Amino acid sequence: MRQTCHEIVVLVGSSAGANHVLQQLLPLTAKPASASELQTNRETLTEAQQTLWQAIREAVRTLMEIAEQKSAPIPIIDPHHTLEISVWLATDEEVAALNAQYRGTNQPTDVLSFPMLDEQFPHALPGHPILLGEVVISVETAARQAAPNGHDPITEILMLCLHGTLHLLGYDDQTAAQQTEMNQIAVQTLRLLGYPAKEEWYSRHYEK
Repeated sequence: MRQTCHEIVVLVGSSAGANHVLQQLLPLTAKPASASELQTNRETLTEAQQTLWQAIREAVRTLMEIAEQKSAPIPIIDPHHTLEISVWLATDEEVAALNAQYRGTNQPTDVLSFPMLDEQFPHALPGHPILLGEVVISVETAARQAAPNGHDPITEILMLCLHGTLHLLGYDDQTAAQQTEMNQIAVQTLRLLGYPAKEEWYSRHYEK
């Protein structure tokens, strides 16, 4: 039987531009998260933003548990090290710059994944976390495609976060069957947490 990681750390941050967009999108009142867990470029977050950060961490950790049960393509096999994932919320312009630099496409997209786990050396050095990778989400694109996907902005951002995390775990979406599998795992995760996620979700990654 495979073992899960001892601890999963999800680092969440955002750019100043993304914070401005989020302040327009998110509700005015929400339960605050622990300030010690936030990474915000020294900017003050609204309570709603803090709740989104907390929701991202909870969703990613839950997804990791489900992916373990489903035997993710990249197994998380070392229970003695912390696993670390970074999630960064950005603007269209910022995501377009990354897209141009790393994918040769000078336009925004909804989510980018940057794997850092070396499959040949999956174990971290003593005292260091296993770095799974980074997920970058455009909150502006998420806001635009939320309604067409039947989501509110928070659910859409979480869906993109989980989609990107699944890529870090080795899942792919080159075929319709792969897209369906990724969607089902992400939707299962979000529904467990009470979000009305749609299985027929559509990502801009699927556009040709």
